[in-house]
Amino acid sequence: MIRTVAFDCPETARPYLFCVPEEIRCFDALLNDCGMKRQVGNNAASQKQIEMMVFVTKYLSEFPEDELNSIQKDNMYLPARDGKMYRAVDMTFDDAPWLSRRVSERTRDRYRFVHDDIGTGVAQLLGAKSLRDALSAHQNGMVKIPCPKSDSLARILGSRAVNAAEHYKAILDLLEVGEMHGVKQVSLVLDRRTHDSTSLVHPCLGHAQGPALVICFHDVVLDVEEIVKLTSPSNLYSGSVISGASMLFFDPNGEFFVDGNVKKEKKTNPPTSMDTTENVPMPEAPLSLKQRKTQGSKASARNYSISKDFVTQFPDQLEPFLSLPFGVKESLMNSNTTSHGPSFRGTIFRLPLRNTDGPPSNISDHRFEEEDVCAMMSELESKAPLSFLFTYHLQSISVDEILATEAVSTPILRSRVSGSPITRRSHIDELVSNQEWAKGSSKFSKLFKSTWVAEKSSYTLQISHRHKNEPEDIIDTFVIQSILAPPRFREMACTEALKPLNLIPAITISAHVHSTQGSSTTEFQPPKGTLFIGLDTGLPFNINAPLFLHELTGSVLLEKDDDADFRKLFPGIRNVEIKGKNGIETRALALYVWNRQAITSAMKELIPSMLADLRDPLQLMYSRDARLLYRYWPFFSRIRPKFQPLMPKEVYTELANSNVKLFLTEKGDFCGVKDGYFTSSDHTISGRVADFFHANITIFKVPHFIFDDLKRFDIPSQQLTPSAVRSVLKTQVSHARWLANRPDDALQLLEYCLSDLASVENIAEDASANHICRSEIRGLVLMPLADGSVGTMGRSFIVASAQQQRLLPTITNKFMSISAMQRLDKFLQKPGFMNALELVEFTPQVLANHMFSVLPRAWEGKDFVDWFVNHSSGDVTTGIPSPAWLFQFWKEVPIWNHDTVQLFRRWPLIPTTSGQLASCGNARFILCFSPQSQNDTLSASLESEHELTQRRVEDIRKRELLRISAENRSGDKTSNGESISEADTHFRCMGEKDDEDEQETITAPGATEREPELLEENVDEDININGNDSVLQNDEESADVTENTNISHTESGDVNNLPIGEEDASSNDNGTGSMDTGTTPSVDTPSSVVPPHEADSSSIKCLHQILAKVRCPIIESAFFCNADILKILPVDRLVLARSILTTLTQSANYWHQIRPEESRLQWSHLSDEEFDSLVLLLCKNQGTRLSLMSSDLTLLRGLPIFQTISGERVSLKERHQHFRLDDSVNLGSLEDCLPESIKSKFLIDKPEFQDLLEDIGVEMVNDAALLQKFILPEFHLMPFTKKEAVCRVILSKWSTLGDSNEFVLVLKDSPFVKRQSAATGGEVVWAKAKDMLDPRHEFFSLMFDDDQSKFPTEEFGSDEWLTILAKLGLKSTVDKDTFIQCALRVEAQESIQKAMELHKYYVANFGEFYDSNQAFSGRLSGIKCVPADFDGSNRSLYKFSDVGKGNAFILFLYLI
Repeated sequence: MIRTVAFDCPETARPYLFCVPEEIRCFDALLNDCGMKRQVGNNAASQKQIEMMVFVTKYLSEFPEDELNSIQKDNMYLPARDGKMYRAVDMTFDDAPWLSRRVSERTRDRYRFVHDDIGTGVAQLLGAKSLRDALSAHQNGMVKIPCPKSDSLARILGSRAVNAAEHYKAILDLLEVGEMHGVKQVSLVLDRRTHDSTSLVHPCLGHAQGPALVICFHDVVLDVEEIVKLTSPSNLYSGSVISGASMLFFDPNGEFFVDGNVKKEKKTNPPTSMDTTENVPMPEAPLSLKQRKTQGSKASARNYSISKDFVTQFPDQLEPFLSLPFGVKESLMNSNTTSHGPSFRGTIFRLPLRNTDGPPSNISDHRFEEEDVCAMMSELESKAPLSFLFTYHLQSISVDEILATEAVSTPILRSRVSGSPITRRSHIDELVSNQEWAKGSSKFSKLFKSTWVAEKSSYTLQISHRHKNEPEDIIDTFVIQSILAPPRFREMACTEALKPLNLIPAITISAHVHSTQGSSTTEFQPPKGTLFIGLDTGLPFNINAPLFLHELTGSVLLEKDDDADFRKLFPGIRNVEIKGKNGIETRALALYVWNRQAITSAMKELIPSMLADLRDPLQLMYSRDARLLYRYWPFFSRIRPKFQPLMPKEVYTELANSNVKLFLTEKGDFCGVKDGYFTSSDHTISGRVADFFHANITIFKVPHFIFDDLKRFDIPSQQLTPSAVRSVLKTQVSHARWLANRPDDALQLLEYCLSDLASVENIAEDASANHICRSEIRGLVLMPLADGSVGTMGRSFIVASAQQQRLLPTITNKFMSISAMQRLDKFLQKPGFMNALELVEFTPQVLANHMFSVLPRAWEGKDFVDWFVNHSSGDVTTGIPSPAWLFQFWKEVPIWNHDTVQLFRRWPLIPTTSGQLASCGNARFILCFSPQSQNDTLSASLESEHELTQRRVEDIRKRELLRISAENRSGDKTSNGESISEADTHFRCMGEKDDEDEQETITAPGATEREPELLEENVDEDININGNDSVLQNDEESADVTENTNISHTESGDVNNLPIGEEDASSNDNGTGSMDTGTTPSVDTPSSVVPPHEADSSSIKCLHQILAKVRCPIIESAFFCNADILKILPVDRLVLARSILTTLTQSANYWHQIRPEESRLQWSHLSDEEFDSLVLLLCKNQGTRLSLMSSDLTLLRGLPIFQTISGERVSLKERHQHFRLDDSVNLGSLEDCLPESIKSKFLIDKPEFQDLLEDIGVEMVNDAALLQKFILPEFHLMPFTKKEAVCRVILSKWSTLGDSNEFVLVLKDSPFVKRQSAATGGEVVWAKAKDMLDPRHEFFSLMFDDDQSKFPTEEFGSDEWLTILAKLGLKSTVDKDTFIQCALRVEAQESIQKAMELHKYYVANFGEFYDSNQAFSGRLSGIKCVPADFDGSNRSLYKFSDVGKGNAFILFLYLI
């Protein structure tokens, strides 16, 4: 025994080890001697011992389950991390490493962790506790709650379809619960993120951390008990709810919450060697499918009180909630902790969506693919706003989406009640609080007539919703009507069987009447009405009523056998006990009877009053279209077959009540069914004929199916029958005023009036038909005209196609309308018909007679008018035609027919490439020679617009033919037959059966022998469940209208009337033929045939481009068909050249201005190369000169196309005004010296033009003549530099120029020599050679040594120039005049030296100066130029007359 006692022993070692009692511790020495140990149980085991413990423990866990359960686990010990052994029930296995690391030292002693080599599964089997459970239970007060079993939930789901509608119904169930608990605001979020799954309350909850649908009830906290009731499967694996300060997890499969304990694992992972420094256990293996389907597992749930510690310990578990945009994190982490812990004001349901990675489930194995999620969200987005229709509290629903990679939500839907909620609540409060209907339901009160009158009430509800990124809300307006306790429904609610259920016999319907977005009205279709549970009725109303649903499928019970399978599964489930004749009797409650009566009462009591209430608002306030009232008509054909037997006759009887005026008339007002006539579908008379009788008969304008509904229920109504229309029109004059602006009515009346002639082939040969036309048809105001009016038959109206009528838009009152032409085409083709009614066919002559009415008066007589082809449309106010108009005009008027074109000679209608219109009277002057150079863009545009117009006309014709054919063949068309517009057709066919309607057996009203009873007698009979009812397929055949779409009225053109030389040419390389379908001839010719002048098409194109650039009048061939253009092309190049010369001359002489200060021919637009090309193309063809006549050359001389050396282009109208330069003339050297005025006289003599210029008679000049005649006469006007250039030319060419006497004579008199001007201080001036002195003469140099103005200066002082100047009169000898000038200069300067030199020269050349008449001597004698001394005075100058006195004479002699 002493081995089991020690001084120090842990208390937990009892009853195996004991501590020494305090009473005998004083004998410690004695006890030591006896072998008492000082300490027992505190020594850690060795590594070998630990390995043995681990081995035994794992071996023990592998025992069979029954043997393992027989072991008393309270006495079982397990090794701990510290190497010691502890009781298993007192130990904890570490299934949450992130939590074990955070356990403080102070609290660590509470938990003894199982050794790491022992798996968590083994530790769990042997009694150890989970760290997660220990922490959560210790800190948060976890409570175990039972929940429904998975097999019962799976049974419910198995009976339902798996689709978006069912998913939405599950969400609708939650919204209903929220409504029951007063929730006003609901938020739904599709969270596509996948959250971490490490720190969870339980590992199996990791499968629920993926994408989920989150539903939040704001500001309303549901109790745990209320939440448990909501554990419907919704095809989810598991769900979690956070509510207030608690969190709830469901385990309907019984997989990991079993009797409050964690479910045991059968197998564990093999032991793994772990690092002793960091405890990171291997992840747990997921439960296998076999393990999940254990029998006898109890489904349960756990409720946790949330604390901040709980949030921090299980962050991954809370992250799907904390990351939501509902303020959960702020509420739980930042708010002040209350006595119950942190709180979130609201309830959040997180419904995980099982994906492909999710585990199987006993409830459902359905996985949400992407299309399933999108379909569910689409259903939610479209139907969520309708949740406000019949609710009391709910006011706002929002739908958002959080993408997998995003943290911020994206809005999908924002929906709310935009009106006041008080009206809605008051309406419902009145229904609930009014209990008067329940009074007087006793047997005694049934003896008297009830005074209860069912109460009706209505109100308007507006719901706004915004989808995704729409800029503005859409506001839908609903009219809601309710009725409380209608008679039959009240009786059922007061029965003894149903009275204990406290059912309120109130029924409500709603109608969507208007939709707006911002300030605009949104087009919408009334919804296919549903019961509020989502069942489609086919009525345009939503119906809300207290209905019984199938417990498993959730469908409404309408037939006796709808719940037969459920009653068979649970016999007696519908039995109730009531008091009968024989005491207490057991009867079966037929819930479907209640449902049928609820729906029937809704139809009977509310539909007629709803239409009556909607009539005026729709007509005056909302859509303002009275026809839209019939969107809400209960068309029997559109009611779903299962609801058709429930539609009572009283609905249509009440609608047809004379007091309820619901039938729209053609006049736009409403009246009762007895006050008007429905159009008949049994007669072929046109509906417009029926309109004729509006003055005396009221005709309803309603959809066809309304009469069918009234007829179906044998409700009396009136139909319009045909009459003698022709005789009425003859006798009743008022029809003219009535038809004045009703061409469609008149046309249909006319068709009917002409129907007698349909079988007559030849009107002219049939006397009776001719008589009808001339005597009975003439005079009737029945001819529909193009202006929308109606004309009198027998007047001259024009029959023209739509394109032809567009040519004369101002006289549309004279054209038969296009619709009339199409509808009466079979009559117009009959011989004699048009003549009998004096109808005129459209021709160019008819067009010419009315041109004044479509073109501006100012255009008449004009040669040209401004008009640009880029006009997209004509100016209606000024009458300017559009390109399309002109294109059509030239399809009607052949440009090649001179006589036809001359019908329009007063009008400018020929389009030119310059953008102007040329007069038709000048057609011969307007060029056309290169169809290949047409404006392809314009041509394509015109053709496209023309073809588009043709297609439109053809489409109108086809639609008209289809409508006529449909009216003639269809047996259900009324005589009103106004299916002209698509909108009217839609209105008339309103109520037609939908393509999506169910094909089920239709039970006729009243087919049942008696009304089903609420209580049935036989409660124990066998129920025969028929899985599939027989279905009658009602195939409606719709006849196809077949017609020949290739109908063409094109006539073949006349190909023989071609100009000479074009018999074999009717198309060019790019020709496509005419697109005309009217009366203009069209020619299709082989593309290989080329007109004679087109042999060199490139030169023709070049010529066309040049002339177009200069704005020469050229036809814009884009407006004409190729065949017409080919007929007016010149036959050869010579004819083309002459035409061009004529046109250019005409333009220059008569059409010289387009407008003031703007010339017509813009020669400046051409380059030199283009000018040269023009001259060559006009004179040559492929290098060969054309045989132009003298008159042609005269025209050519008059064109400013000849280039001068100045670069300008001049004409050669006047002879001897322009010249050519000889080959010897170096134009380069003369370029700088020629004045601008002179350059324009000389043509550049190009080799290719020499023969042409010779033929024209242009004179040629050489250098001498050029200088003599043109340069020297202008020398004095030239600038200084040009004068120098002239001098250089003279110097360089003097060898040849000096031989020309004429040139030398002109040059002598030309001041071309430079000298210095004495008056201006030495400025260089120009002088004649004969007026200057030769500086090489010594006497001149001495006398004028200080005055260079007498000598040539600068370059003219060179010997070369002085030699030339000497020949031109430069003074190189001293003559008498020069001598006199020298004497005067001596006198002026008083130069003694110069005087002495003067007298020396005089004495030496005395013989040359001697004159017998003494004229020279007399002049010289008066000049003081003689040096002499007087009486010994200083030497001075004296006159010759003074030198004979005294000593002065001696000096003179000496000098001599």
